[in-house]
Amino acid sequence: MGSYSATKRVGNKSEDGNARSSLSSGIDKLKEKGTSAAMQGAGIPKPLADLAAKRVQNVNPSKMLPGLGKKNASKPNQSSKSKESTDAKSKDSKKKSLNPKENLKNAAKEKIKEKLLGKEKDSSQANDSEIEAQVRVKQTIAVVGISAATILVVIPFLLIMLVSMSIQLAYGTYNAEDNLYKLNPETTNDSTTSNALFKSLDNFLFIGDSRYNGAQTQLEALGNSITVLGVDSSNPGHWLDATKNGSGTVLSETVTLPDSAPGISIMLGVNDTSQVDNMKTVIQNLHKKYPSAIIFMNSAYHVGSGRSGADSLNNNIDDFNNKMKDYSSENSWLYYIDITSGLHDEKGYLKSELTGDNLHMTSEGNKILADNIKKAVLSINSGISDEDFIFYYQSDSKWGTKPFCGKSSIAGAGCGGTSYAIVVANMTNNKEFDPWDASQEGKGSGYCGRSDNSAGATMGYFTTTLPNKHPELSVKELATTKSGATEAYQVLQSGGMIIANVQKKSGLTSGGHWLVLRGLDSNGKVKIANPNHKGEDKTYDINDFIDKNWMVDSNGVQHSWAAVTKAS
Repeated sequence: MGSYSATKRVGNKSEDGNARSSLSSGIDKLKEKGTSAAMQGAGIPKPLADLAAKRVQNVNPSKMLPGLGKKNASKPNQSSKSKESTDAKSKDSKKKSLNPKENLKNAAKEKIKEKLLGKEKDSSQANDSEIEAQVRVKQTIAVVGISAATILVVIPFLLIMLVSMSIQLAYGTYNAEDNLYKLNPETTNDSTTSNALFKSLDNFLFIGDSRYNGAQTQLEALGNSITVLGVDSSNPGHWLDATKNGSGTVLSETVTLPDSAPGISIMLGVNDTSQVDNMKTVIQNLHKKYPSAIIFMNSAYHVGSGRSGADSLNNNIDDFNNKMKDYSSENSWLYYIDITSGLHDEKGYLKSELTGDNLHMTSEGNKILADNIKKAVLSINSGISDEDFIFYYQSDSKWGTKPFCGKSSIAGAGCGGTSYAIVVANMTNNKEFDPWDASQEGKGSGYCGRSDNSAGATMGYFTTTLPNKHPELSVKELATTKSGATEAYQVLQSGGMIIANVQKKSGLTSGGHWLVLRGLDSNGKVKIANPNHKGEDKTYDINDFIDKNWMVDSNGVQHSWAAVTKAS
């Protein structure tokens, strides 16, 4: 590559021109920012970061512009008068050095004159036109050389930046200041930024008996485009055909269900508490018609003390409610909500001031009922929002090479410690707590950092160490059964988290691996936080963890999960 030195001589010192100064300064800044640690901090994998950093650190401006930095050799036959003249010109050149292009041109002229004089050519031969022509050639070579050198430096750096951007777009954004990762909203199935499943009751469907019919005004006031279908004296059996076909006759009244509904609220049973099976069928019919809807089975409230057989009827209502509560826990799309707050007196009867016939409520009572329903629906929790959730990854350069509980490394065996940190950081709102802190808390406990790296942490690390170190949290190991899955789901509904040991069958790991079930999306599916990044862009059915043996390893050993909630 051709290049030209724009070096000026002042006394006994050699000074590079603006080209060298600018290029060297730029390369120094590139080297400062282009370390392997800095690139890993931006999300670039370590092998690629190491290679790129090596290329950046090896950049040598002297090799790019060989002439830069070389001193001009003084001429042995130069007279003192000539030397004084040269020094005077150098001083004058220094005063006029604000224009880099002019500096380059003047230095080139001096260089060419020296060459011509050194070859003992007649001074008339070194005329201005010849010098000017040669200067133009040298200037062109210099510009080409500097441009080419700049390209050699910039292109690899741009490639590094593109790789970094690709990784960040794929996985999220890294905040180097507080070592936190946050998912980009576009990479998740749930676009909401609130942790509530519903922000309103708009377009809800209400199905019930005379109690809902009497509260129609109050229920319709809960949101926009609400449909209330309440038929007097009806029981679950009367609703079988209409819910199956989308329309039909309930007793003597024709009803038509809306084409769609995000949520459905049902309150039936008081007219015949024995129809538990029919009630389940009605719910299943509605789920088939509205597969993406969340169904809320409301508790039936008691009758007043003046009602004939009130005690027996209230006992039957309680039995019906309990059976429906148990049934709702078997389905992720079905919620049981107790709407009786403020409706019953100290003995459990419907308050006399809220009823005129000991069965139905006044407008005041219906207002309390409607408010209770709204409060219960909007309080259903999907976990911390994507926007606020703190994600950690075990291979992060900040802690990945550090020992996990005194052995191995967090990157190699610290999925449990990273899961521990994710839970603590989010549930205690402590953004400073990270996987290295979690590792330190487990050191010496006997529950983590064992020599067997295939299982870096045991259940005791979560059920014993975690609550001992963080008493504001409660941890409970759950059964690896359908009932355990139901309990896990209820924990997520209430804003808690689940730490699970999944296996290869889950598709989320190649072997035993701890991760966090962090909340629910608007469709009732489970969102995860995975220390190895994998699968965070998807959501899952809670029952798959049991039904598809996601926690059973290749030897048939069943692994488990733990529920983390706020301590009472």
